[in-house]
Amino acid sequence: MRGTVPGPFKKLGDPAIQRLALDTIVTISAHVPTESREPLGAAVLQAVEGSAQAAYWTEITRGMACSA
Repeated sequence: MRGTVPGPFKKLGDPAIQRLALDTIVTISAHVPTESREPLGAAVLQAVEGSAQAAYWTEITRGMACSA
């Protein structure tokens, strides 16, 4: 679906680049209100679902509101 995170995220290909993107999202999310983090977290969770990065996302967002 156009305009959703899963397509562009999966196009990154290299797992190191995907982890860098997830790290960037967590860093940015730390500086925005919680209610703004939740939709982004849900979109990222959908993007990483079933991928090798799903466990990484869970690990780096443990205890943060952006984990959705």
